[in-house]
Parts: sequence; C-alpha cells; structure tokens
Amino acid sequence: MNKRKVDQAISRAYDVLNEIGIVEEINGEPVILKGYKSQISAFGASISMGSLISAVSFYSEKGNAAVDRTKLMKAIYIMINEQEKLDQPDCTLWEYIKETLSGCKGLEYRETYAVLKEQVINYSIALKLAMNLYPLKDDAEIGEKDNGGENE
Repeated sequence: MNKRKVDQAISRAYDVLNEIGIVEEINGEPVILKGYKSQISAFGASISMGSLISAVSFYSEKGNAAVDRTKLMKAIYIMINEQEKLDQPDCTLWEYIKETLSGCKGLEYRETYAVLKEQVINYSIALKLAMNLYPLKDDAEIGEKDNGGENE
C-alpha cells in the first residue's frame, strides 16, 4: 500500500462511488449500504490472504452477496483506467488483469503482478475510505425509510 497514492485517490473514489451507483439517494439523502463497505473490506483481506487473481475472479460475480459487489470491481477498474490512460471503458478489472499478465513469464510476471496488486489494493483502500464520507445504512433501514418508517 502506498499512502500517498491512496490519499490522492480518495477524492476520485468519492466521485466514482456516485457514478457507478453505489451511492443511493434515500429521501434526498445520499447513502451507501453497509454491505458495500463489508465487501470492499473482505476483498482487501482476500487479496492479502489469498491472491489478486482469485479475489478479483470471486468478486467479479454477484453470487449470494446482499449487494452487487461487481460494482466495486468496476469502481477499481475505472480508477485504474483513468490513471493508466487505457481508454478501455468497457473492459472489466478481471479482463484488464488477465490481459496485462498474459505473455508475462518469470521475473516479468512477478513484477507486473506486484504492480497490479498494489494498484488494486490502493484503489480498494481509497474506495473504503471514501465510503466513510457517506452515511452507511442497512438494507432494513432503507426499507423502513421507503415505507415511511412503517414495518409490515
């Protein structure tokens, strides 16, 4: 993790959360479901304890998660795409990693993998920190607000 790069990325992460729909408006108030913060935290741990490739492949599908964790992968890719000036907006994080590592062998593979891993970790931390700038809500709290506070 590079603290300077994380600090520089927080402002952009804040905007990306809005752009891809992680931030929702409930009664005129921007909020984020707590599940997104849980998922991005677990994603970081998955990379640290496992591997970048396995973590990204797992989080690239919604699975049984309460929130659409593919949006988190999209957010990370958007930030990488802009920083690297890739001009490939329709690509996914998984495709980017696969393409970047294809053809690399030995030392080149390890070095490229390390750079990718640091990028993904830096941006996932920036997203997690940017989420602190929004109120976090449970699904149940959002349902209550939508129903005017009435329980069914």
